[in-house]
Amino acid sequence: DGLTETEDVEGRLLGEDAVRTALESAPSLKPDAIRARMLDCVNRHQGGAVASDDLPLLILGRGA
Repeated sequence: DGLTETEDVEGRLLGEDAVRTALESAPSLKPDAIRARMLDCVNRHQGGAVASDDLPLLILGRGA
């Protein structure tokens, strides 16, 4: 639910594969940068569609 079910203007879902791809391309980013990348992914997919649901996003970081 949430990010993976974000719809574009034609009703297509973003899906787990797109979310996984966005995350895998950012393994060394800090949580704030990961958040920005994920929200950008969602916004690009929506392409102007109005969000019809909430977008829960939890990002955990760990200290070095």
